[in-house]
Amino acid sequence: MNQGHLKSILLVLLALIVTVYVVKSIEFYDKEKDVAESKEVRQQPFLATQKLLETHDVTMVFEQDYQRLYSKEDNGITPKIEDTVILADAEAAISSSLASSLLDWVEQGGFLIVSVNASDQSDSHRANALIQQLGIGVDWVGDESSLYSEYEQQISSMNDPHGDPIEVSLESIYRITFPEELEPFYSVSNEEGYTFVQFDKGEGLVTLMTDVQIWNNWQIDEYDNAILMLGLLEESDTVYLFKPVEQPHWFTLLYGHAPLFIWLVCVLILLAIWHFGKRFGSVSAGYQTDNSRFSEHIRVAGNHYWQQGQQLTMLTQVRNTILQRINQKWPNTNSTDQQKIVLLLEELSGWPTATIEQLMFDQKELNQNQYSHCIKGLQQLRKML
Repeated sequence: MNQGHLKSILLVLLALIVTVYVVKSIEFYDKEKDVAESKEVRQQPFLATQKLLETHDVTMVFEQDYQRLYSKEDNGITPKIEDTVILADAEAAISSSLASSLLDWVEQGGFLIVSVNASDQSDSHRANALIQQLGIGVDWVGDESSLYSEYEQQISSMNDPHGDPIEVSLESIYRITFPEELEPFYSVSNEEGYTFVQFDKGEGLVTLMTDVQIWNNWQIDEYDNAILMLGLLEESDTVYLFKPVEQPHWFTLLYGHAPLFIWLVCVLILLAIWHFGKRFGSVSAGYQTDNSRFSEHIRVAGNHYWQQGQQLTMLTQVRNTILQRINQKWPNTNSTDQQKIVLLLEELSGWPTATIEQLMFDQKELNQNQYSHCIKGLQQLRKML
């Protein structure tokens, strides 16, 4: 073997050794990647339950309100005896007629599941006639604020319909209450109350749960939630799940369907503001500093007469001016008839009789303060005339 062939063999062996080393040094691992939820998953929170029931030949129908249930319209829903009806929101309004129809259906053999959910400790089920007729309620274990904060969830241990022990994550911050005359067919409870209750009604069965959200897309795979769901629903032909959706605010609906109307209202409001602003003009502060010449004469003359000690002379002049105006306004008035003059001035000014008599006919000596008030009062009477 020549030297050239030997070098080629050595290079091949070296490349093989490096390749084996590199391959053995590579470490493979799975990388987790968050995938955004699809629009279908967000719009149908119980889609996973629907897909799981389809594997057992059970059809699941979603409804966002109760209007179609026992409706006389062409698209109305009338469940059969082999069907199951799930009411996912006990706080939604249910009429008395609809409640009676549901209970009659259960009496004939229907299977009804009610989520006895509550968002606060007030009477949140007052609009639900079905809850009222059954006498069902909730009893809170913790504070109302615990519902929106960290709370130690208590897992409900029970048996599935086949008798096997399971654990489900039912809401435990409040418990179900019901009348004593309702004898449970099966129940799950502890010292604080019930989270799951079933009782016979006629030929049918009513199931009460603190929450059916354990069957949504995000909780169906927790604990044994799926096992409980299948145990309850796998024998049904069709499952109707009613989950009322809170309607958007009226302004949002209006903006979505008639935005031009909102712009028109805004324009009308601006025009109204402009119109009233132009109608009444701008606001400006002003001060009335000008006095009539006669008022200025009274002020100067009053000071002069006071300094000269002739207060009564000034008062007499002003009173005579008032009497002259009274004679001009009421020609038949005699200036000597004090009682009639007092009555006329009282009716004109609305002042008390004693005040009129003191201003017009009082002859006693006045101090400077009294004199100023008297002159001021006489001036006001003069202006009224």
